Amino acid sequence: MSALLQSIADAVATGLAAKSWAIAGTTVERANWISKGPEQLVVPAIVVTAGNRETVRIARPSQRQNDYTVQVYVAQKVDTDAEVTAISNQAEAVLDALMDHAYPGVTFPTGTVSPLTVTIETNPDDALNERNVWRASIVATYRFFA
Repeated sequence: MSALLQSIADAVATGLAAKSWAIAGTTVERANWISKGPEQLVVPAIVVTAGNRETVRIARPSQRQNDYTVQVYVAQKVDTDAEVTAISNQAEAVLDALMDHAYPGVTFPTGTVSPLTVTIETNPDDALNERNVWRASIVATYRFFA
């Protein structure tokens, strides 16, 4: 995994950790893999992981476009529709924060600008429904040219 990808993920996590979130007690962390069970999700968790790198040659002999993705997991154990609404709104706020790319005091690698795209998928694979865990997978794509 590239150092640039790791650095972008680190900066995103630092930026999101500095923000205030609507649901009290929200935790933000940077991890290489997500390992959270329902008992750890009594309060919302935002976990940032390094995603992928896709390289495409866009001109000969060697000009390339590099897309780096950062994955952001948002989850909470919920018991009521009101809690589902609150965490869903918070996931949307995370998406907006990623697109706004406004993190005072956070240093991103040289050349990093706001993400080209940010997508969200709620409850991917219906993975934790039986445990009342609501989750979203957010992917932010940062583009560089080399």
